[in-house]
Amino acid sequence: MTMNTIPESVRLDLLDPADKFVCENHLHPRVEVDLDRLVLSVRRPHPYEVDLGECTDSAQLLDYILQVSGKGWCDRALAGELLAAVQTACRLRFGTNAQGVFCPCGTARQVDWRRGTSRDPRRR
Repeated sequence: MTMNTIPESVRLDLLDPADKFVCENHLHPRVEVDLDRLVLSVRRPHPYEVDLGECTDSAQLLDYILQVSGKGWCDRALAGELLAAVQTACRLRFGTNAQGVFCPCGTARQVDWRRGTSRDPRRR
């Protein structure tokens, strides 16, 4: 497995030192993670933003992913970069991967990006 550094668009100061290297499948050079604004910004070939604040459950996240991947300008590689950017955003904000945030063990979660919380919606 080839190891590379995380793209400059990710704030390295927020990463645990052990997480500063990721495999090349997790790079996303065309998608910037902006946690200050809570968006994923597709920079090329066509500017597009995914509002993470609206991705409060797995259905809404999937809707955005399918919406972008259905655009004529989105190739398979860009769709993969978008998924990789979601993983990066989850690791930076919540300290775990997207599955752990949105649906650990297949259990739906309610996600609050601003607070950095993920909870079972059936529990108060």
